[in-house]
Amino acid sequence: MFALMSDEEMKEAYGDYREEIVLLKSIRNIMETLDVSAEKAMDILKIPANQRGTFQEKINQE
Repeated sequence: MFALMSDEEMKEAYGDYREEIVLLKSIRNIMETLDVSAEKAMDILKIPANQRGTFQEKINQE
C-alpha cells in the first residue's frame, strides 16, 4: 500500500529541491500577476540575496 511521506521525510528524500521548485513557481506567478521583474518578485517573497542568483539563472533559461 502507498504511504504518504511527511514534510520532513520529503525533505530528507528530495532535499531542498521541492522547496526550490515551489519558490520558482511563486516567483513566476508574482511576475506574471503583478507584471514585475524577477528581482521585485523575490523582494516580495523575501528571498535572501545569497539565494537569488540561482533563481535568476533558472528564470533566464526560459
